[in-house]
Amino acid sequence: MSEKFVHAVLNHGEHSSAFRVNTLITVDELKHFACLVALVIQMNNEDFYLNVDVIPKHTGCSSSSMSLSRSNSGCSSSSGATVRIVVDQYKMRTGYKILILKNDKTRFTAKCEENGCGWRIHFGPVNGDISRCGVGLRLKSPVVTTKLVKHLIADSIQGDPTLKPKQIMSLFKKTYGSNIKYHHARRGKEDVFEDQYGDDEKSYSDLNWYVKAIEQTNPDSFVKLEVDEETGRFKRIFICFGACKHSYRYLRPMIYLDATFLIGRFRGTLMAATCVNGNDGFYPYAFAIVLSENKDNWFWFLDNLQQVVDDRPIVFLSDRHEGLMQGIPRVFHGSYHSYCFYHIKCNLPIVKGDANYNVVIDLFYKAAYCYTAANFEEVLRVMHAIGCGHVANYLRTIPKEKWANAFFPVCRYAAHSSSIVESFNNWILEFKKLPAFSLLDAIRLKVMQMNSKRRVEGLENFNTRLTPVYEDLLNENINIGRTWTVVESMERLYEVRSPRTHSVDLLERTCTCHRWQVNGFPCAHACAVIQSTREDIYSFVEPYFTTEWYNRTYQEIILPIPNYDKPQYYDPSDMIIVPIPVPPPGRRENSVSRRLGRSKRGL
Repeated sequence: MSEKFVHAVLNHGEHSSAFRVNTLITVDELKHFACLVALVIQMNNEDFYLNVDVIPKHTGCSSSSMSLSRSNSGCSSSSGATVRIVVDQYKMRTGYKILILKNDKTRFTAKCEENGCGWRIHFGPVNGDISRCGVGLRLKSPVVTTKLVKHLIADSIQGDPTLKPKQIMSLFKKTYGSNIKYHHARRGKEDVFEDQYGDDEKSYSDLNWYVKAIEQTNPDSFVKLEVDEETGRFKRIFICFGACKHSYRYLRPMIYLDATFLIGRFRGTLMAATCVNGNDGFYPYAFAIVLSENKDNWFWFLDNLQQVVDDRPIVFLSDRHEGLMQGIPRVFHGSYHSYCFYHIKCNLPIVKGDANYNVVIDLFYKAAYCYTAANFEEVLRVMHAIGCGHVANYLRTIPKEKWANAFFPVCRYAAHSSSIVESFNNWILEFKKLPAFSLLDAIRLKVMQMNSKRRVEGLENFNTRLTPVYEDLLNENINIGRTWTVVESMERLYEVRSPRTHSVDLLERTCTCHRWQVNGFPCAHACAVIQSTREDIYSFVEPYFTTEWYNRTYQEIILPIPNYDKPQYYDPSDMIIVPIPVPPPGRRENSVSRRLGRSKRGL
């Protein structure tokens, strides 16, 4: 193996060192130098680092000891760029004024601007061989550049990807005492993301590798990737991991459906099917990336979802997108579609400025949550009485069996709004701008980590027969009905004399208050009856709420997917062309509206 050398000259006040570094030498053999340098030298694709403390004794400068940040270089030809970055970092940390004397494709030389200070650094080719240390930098860039910001904030961004540019600006000022421009912070963050998560265009070609990797590492997973046969452009991809598919039997048959817009370079939409575990936590079940939320894509998503669920009737909860309203009954015969309360509320024909707005909203929730048809009709009559009959008439246009408790035909497990879905969307919020492959794998990693955490939590902390949420609810219902009188009518049929009288049928598991049927959990009247019969109250609770089934939900494991063998480049025949970005629905701003907006802000 031939030897390679890098020449460096460091002068620092009364200290001076000139040395010829052999790239085969060990780091320990270099630590005797009394000056600072942070070099990264690559040999045979293996990096090693040299960090030597500085002894700053600039004339007229502070004598406090500082050190340069570690730098990294991917190849020997960028070693000069590494030196430039290190010098810039040194300037930012110490505040020293450093003058760059030479900065071309073959040499880099800088010195301290203070008169009488001999601090100097030189980096250049070895025996004229520029392939070993080419620099290729320009002196035209400002003191604070996007490249410098990128290197200084890389650790912060990787630690907290949600940092906004203004937060980065504040952090930079606090850490380095220097102001940076907004676009430097924004572009620096974008560069860090690209280095960490890869190129947007290549990420679509990575999906071919990812599909095969999932099938090899996580058997029985269901993955479907579609590419346009004529153009080779990406269309959509659906993923349900085998561990999730096997755990579905231990989850209540209720699935939340939602789509959220992605904000990466090529846009797109993330569709998700989310379940609920036995402790009322969300359980990410299946997800897909499509070009946009439309009827065709929802039909396709539901067709794939049908492949990974069992034959139990499902209660779907979602908004009233046309693709869902038509697709659910088409694909899932015998299942039920519950409309999200929140989306109905947002579409009520009344504005916040209306004097009756708060009263109408309260009445709407009463209509939605009440358990009898009589109470439902009474609420709508009150809306008419206060002059908001148009709101009541609007609610009558929506099939009441799709949203009102009093008319919903089956158990809906107390699910009324898509709050679970919103929790999932907030959970993945930081990933929405990532490239397609990185987005999907980031979700996998987060689901894998959450499942592992909940697996341990259930085994170590859940010490009751029911999960903590439902053990507390059961005790609460028992305490509420403790003083009520229970009268037997016949075997398994009872009358409960509470402030109002209700009938409880233990055989059918029903109560005339309708809470047991709607929520799938014994109400206070049922608890009073069961306690009076001295039967095991837990035998009347569905197994979905037990600690045993909670632990079974997480006994299946999503296995790691190493990417050490993921190709860096693809043949044209194996490449997937990026999709044409589809703007999200809504009114698009034109030049006239922008000018009007500026003029209004100016006023």
